[in-house]
Amino acid sequence: MPEKTHSSDVAAHAKSGKSPNAIRGAMMLFVLLNAGFQALVYVIHDGRLVFTLTPSPTGEMRLLFAAYVITAVLMLALLFYMTAVAIDRLVPRQGGDGWGPLFLIGIEGLVFFLLSLDARNYEIMGVHLFSSITAKTLANADVQREMQIPIMTVVGIVALGIASFAAEPFLFRWCRTREERFPFSPATGRRWVQLAMLGVMLLTLGLVTSIQPQIPGEQRVYVRALPFSGALLGESSPFLAVEAVHYPPKSDESPIVLQRKKDVVLITIETLRAPDFGAEFTPHLHALANRAECVASDQHFSGGHTTEFGVFSLLYGVHAFHYEPFQQRSIPSVPLGILRSNGFRLEGAASSQLREWNKGAFMLANFDDYQEFVDVPSDQGDRRVVDWLKERLSADHAEPRFLFGFLDSTHHNYLYPPEFERFTPVIPPNYDHFIGDERLAPKRERIHNRYKNALGYVDFLVGELVASLDERLASGEVILMVTGDHGEEFWEHGFLGHGAPVFNNERIQVPFILCGEGRPDALTRSGHIDMFPTLFSLLGGTRTPTTRDGLNGDALQGGLPEDHFLMINGLDFPWGARLAVAISGELKVHMELCRGSKPCLRAWNTTDLQDQSGTQASPLISEVVQRSVGELQRWMDIHPVR
Repeated sequence: MPEKTHSSDVAAHAKSGKSPNAIRGAMMLFVLLNAGFQALVYVIHDGRLVFTLTPSPTGEMRLLFAAYVITAVLMLALLFYMTAVAIDRLVPRQGGDGWGPLFLIGIEGLVFFLLSLDARNYEIMGVHLFSSITAKTLANADVQREMQIPIMTVVGIVALGIASFAAEPFLFRWCRTREERFPFSPATGRRWVQLAMLGVMLLTLGLVTSIQPQIPGEQRVYVRALPFSGALLGESSPFLAVEAVHYPPKSDESPIVLQRKKDVVLITIETLRAPDFGAEFTPHLHALANRAECVASDQHFSGGHTTEFGVFSLLYGVHAFHYEPFQQRSIPSVPLGILRSNGFRLEGAASSQLREWNKGAFMLANFDDYQEFVDVPSDQGDRRVVDWLKERLSADHAEPRFLFGFLDSTHHNYLYPPEFERFTPVIPPNYDHFIGDERLAPKRERIHNRYKNALGYVDFLVGELVASLDERLASGEVILMVTGDHGEEFWEHGFLGHGAPVFNNERIQVPFILCGEGRPDALTRSGHIDMFPTLFSLLGGTRTPTTRDGLNGDALQGGLPEDHFLMINGLDFPWGARLAVAISGELKVHMELCRGSKPCLRAWNTTDLQDQSGTQASPLISEVVQRSVGELQRWMDIHPVR
């Protein structure tokens, strides 16, 4: 990689009395020091991940992590150095050190800031700064109410940005006074340094490519912490795009007539995770599940790990990956339309921003009356939602009603009135949920206790509502369903929260309680998409809705069908994200988009329904994957983005 001293170099630096070689030596030292600082970011990042993740990264994966980082920072150093040299030659500057050093100062400051912020974002949220999940979350109008980001976190980000850019001129000035002590000023010295950098890059790149095929599924969360790690994991395939949506599907089937006109109440609780459902933490829900007219699912799965996908799969009865195409085309819910065509009045209330969050208003377009109590904290909003439901249920009405209530106290920072502080010690309500999992992990018990207290408060409110319905439930006059939008992880696998596209049961398994005359004797397994087909059976539907009507789920009165199938995904799959999971039989198949001329998925990990590692050679896995590809195309014409 030879360098020549051009006449333009000499002219550009003549007035300052600094030779081009001296400036180039300082530039070389500068990019190497920045490479070291960038690597340090990932040394700290690695330490935090090792501290929190379960299972812990193996030694081989940590070697892969280190080799990838070394390759990346040296590649950036060489790229920036050669670009700066080219700028100096092509755009000479009279006086000063030239445009090349100014370019380096700016680009290195920006890269350090973005890498630091990205590493922190992954540690806290489980997704990268540049992911569509981060972008869409921050784009919401009132993100602060839902995320509760403390002002000091914002101040910290601003301070990091200022420090990243402000430190670089001082570092370059220091390099200008030290280049003579390093073998960088002679062109031959720099050539040897560049060759050494290339040699190290080839060595570390060889390590990366040799280890890459052996990355086990349970280690992928750790490897994904590396920026642009898609190529390592085979997750760099094209996203999918929608050409046309054929929904609702055209059907020759007779309309579904509901012969039993009863009030239906659906309570959805934010972050109602299955592991904390029981007599200790949710005594009222536990008592409800054990009533003679009620049944609780042994294992119930949401349609996604975020609120909008959980609510969408409930209210639409379809897999959650339809959210974005339906939202863009304002497609209303088919099952809610069936209720309306049968004379039901649809009413709802929430203490969360379901309408505005990720443009979710389309989900509620069928409602005759819908209100959101978001002008007060969520615990006070939940009180108003329950009072609203009780008032609606006690009022005289001629037509049957479908009442939807969404309770939000169990969203972080987990709010509740002081008298419900049963579990202690507890973290204060204004704690910073985004300071980093490794800093919050020592406070795990206090954070989880805060959640349990909020859960106890919501449980009390539901118990109050159930008490007002006691006689009507016993007589079969009303159907009541209670479930959660998604779960929450409390470091069982290394993270806090639910936002990342990680499909462990703590994030996607929620309770489901169904009360009503004709309810199934047992529910061994169910999903959000099964709610409406099962409800229509309870309401005396003249036939069971199928995919021909526009529903993916099954009516579960007769037990679990052999071909029962669930797909669960996160925000933007498959339009801007690549990961999903399918559940069929006793298999939980983790999938990702793959390359092909047609929509393509491949399995990268398989477990049983308790998240225990399963056989990777089961012939059923390919069947599950192929069915998943078919579900993606059932009502949509889609293709890979070129």
